[in-house]
Amino acid sequence: PLIGGGELGGVAKGAAGGVSEADIDVLISKVRLNKTRTLVIQNSDISKAKIKEMCSALAISTTVSVVNLSQSALGNDGAVALAHALEHSKTVSTLLLQNCGITKVGLLQISKLIAGNSRISRIDLRDNTFSRSSASAFGKALQNHESLTSVDLSGSKFGPAGLVALSSSLAVGTRIEVLSVANVGAGQDGALALAEMLEGNITLKSLNISENTLGIRGGVALADVIANSPSLTSVDACDNGIAGDAAKAWARVVFENDILTRLHLGGNRLGSDGGVAMMRGLSKNKSLAELNLFGNLVGPVACKCLAESLKTNTTLQVMDLRGNAIGAEGAAYLAPAIASNKTLRTLDLTGNNLGPSGGKTFASSLIGNTTMRRLILAGNLIGDIGAADLAEALAENSGLTDLDLELNYIGDVGAEALAKALVRNDSLQQLNLAFNHLQSAGVRKLSSGLRESSSLHTLNLEGNDAIEVNDLCAALQENESVTSLNLSSNMLRHEGTMSLAHMLRMDDTLQILNLSKNGIKSETAVALASALKANNKLHMLNLSDNRIEDRGIVAIAEMLKLSSTLEYIDLTGNPVSWEGHDALVEALTRNKGLRCQYNAPQ
Repeated sequence: PLIGGGELGGVAKGAAGGVSEADIDVLISKVRLNKTRTLVIQNSDISKAKIKEMCSALAISTTVSVVNLSQSALGNDGAVALAHALEHSKTVSTLLLQNCGITKVGLLQISKLIAGNSRISRIDLRDNTFSRSSASAFGKALQNHESLTSVDLSGSKFGPAGLVALSSSLAVGTRIEVLSVANVGAGQDGALALAEMLEGNITLKSLNISENTLGIRGGVALADVIANSPSLTSVDACDNGIAGDAAKAWARVVFENDILTRLHLGGNRLGSDGGVAMMRGLSKNKSLAELNLFGNLVGPVACKCLAESLKTNTTLQVMDLRGNAIGAEGAAYLAPAIASNKTLRTLDLTGNNLGPSGGKTFASSLIGNTTMRRLILAGNLIGDIGAADLAEALAENSGLTDLDLELNYIGDVGAEALAKALVRNDSLQQLNLAFNHLQSAGVRKLSSGLRESSSLHTLNLEGNDAIEVNDLCAALQENESVTSLNLSSNMLRHEGTMSLAHMLRMDDTLQILNLSKNGIKSETAVALASALKANNKLHMLNLSDNRIEDRGIVAIAEMLKLSSTLEYIDLTGNPVSWEGHDALVEALTRNKGLRCQYNAPQ
């Protein structure tokens, strides 16, 4: 749970396990006294009595502009009370009520609020339960509204009839720029109604229709109208089963639309034919900057067409091709085009079975490329051979800042090659080697590279084999650039964790440290807490899913009372008893700038 009143009054944040009524009372007092611009009570089982008090305070507030009660137990009664409280508000412009258990009665009252309050500019009603009639009433409230520009109704499940009713209200007379109707059960009829609305709408800039079953006619109709839209710049149509004729229609969007800058079609069924049509469309496109096609199994032939299009396309900057069965053959087509491309900055090829030869192919493309900033090759089985080839390319490359090699069966040989690359490369900032097969020898080699690296600031070593971190800790004391380190799930031994504690006592660079799932016990936690009393740099610490009992929890709580830099600590999954709970509550009471998550005792 999260509770807060920001800007004027500071922020007070509650621990996992419950927001106390005392904390809510403090926030309500801030609202009543006009000492906060934001009211945030998230993930809370707030009582009816406190909802009534909160609404009374909001009714007289002249400073609150944002009300966020997402995932709280508001219900219909609370929604009605809130609507009445804000009826005459001249300051509240943002209303966030995601998953608040609101149904027809509450939504009808919220609709009346919107119709009567011209100040509201953004409303989020995701994951509440609309009916057809409440969707219709909500749509009518949007008509001729002077300031409402952003509406999110995702997950509201009002079905085809509800979307038909809503769409009829949005055709003209609204100023909505951002609309999300993801996962509402649109169906073919809803998609056709939405397409008809878009023909007459000239204000909508962003549309999310993902996770609906559009049907062939609905998918084609939407694609046809979006291809000629005079205003849309961002469309998300993921997970809609788009295939066959509908896939070719969406390819025409890429070919014909010169306004759209962002298109997400992930999780559909474009296949090779749809992928080929889509990639060919890129050769003529003059606006698209981001294209997401994850999980469409477009295959290697589509990559051949993409390579041809990249020779002439000058706008595409972000490409997501995760899970598309590209293989080494597709890599061979794509890599030469990437080597000479001057605009693509992010390429995600996760889970494409590139293998060592695919790793080598993309390594060659990096040598000549100066614009690629982020390359994601996770889950591609490139192994030590592919890692060594990439490391050799890194030594020559001066543009790449983020390399993701997670889950690639890289061992100590690959780690040694990457360590040598870190010495010569002065641009790489983030390196992800999570869930590989690095052992202590590989980490020692990598540590030697870190000693001389001046650019790397984020290193992820999560989920490797049992590793010793003594050399890593020593290297970090010499390194002046690494600010984030993830050692989660590494079976760190007591000796290694004590080395980390010693490093933290001396370190003046590291800001984020993840030690979750390492079997850390209370004795080691006491040492970490002692070290952190002397540390004035660490901002975030993750100790979740360890075995820290009361002795360690109490020591950590004592440290938290004194810390002036730590902003967040995660202790979930540790056996916190009432003694530890009380110690943490006292620490949070004293340290108002801290957020702490833990499982409160039952």
